[in-house]
Amino acid sequence: MAIKSIITIGRSAKSDYHIDRESVSNEQALLIGSYENNYLLIDCNSLNGTRVPGQLGSNRIAHLTISGNEAVVFGDYECLVNDIITSSSGDGFVDNNNDFTQFRDPLDGSIKRKPRT
Repeated sequence: MAIKSIITIGRSAKSDYHIDRESVSNEQALLIGSYENNYLLIDCNSLNGTRVPGQLGSNRIAHLTISGNEAVVFGDYECLVNDIITSSSGDGFVDNNNDFTQFRDPLDGSIKRKPRT
């Protein structure tokens, strides 16, 4: 899957898609988009979980391939995948001409950037 975008979702002000709710973790989830308009939703071990009611009902997910039309629930906050894509700050979009790459720090779990080598 060629990655087009990585959108961080959470209560942190640094999140690309910020949700100001107590039930949402600072780093709740990641939404990874491809050039084929497929999306991979990954829960970041959030306290109250991430759910996709249309596919799994009230079951929490670890990761799941979803479409843009699907509803997702972060804690007690519900939205559509397309809302996340259109409302995010845009920092999560990957530009293959940039000279950096994003990665998850194995020690603290935060998203960081480093120069491409």
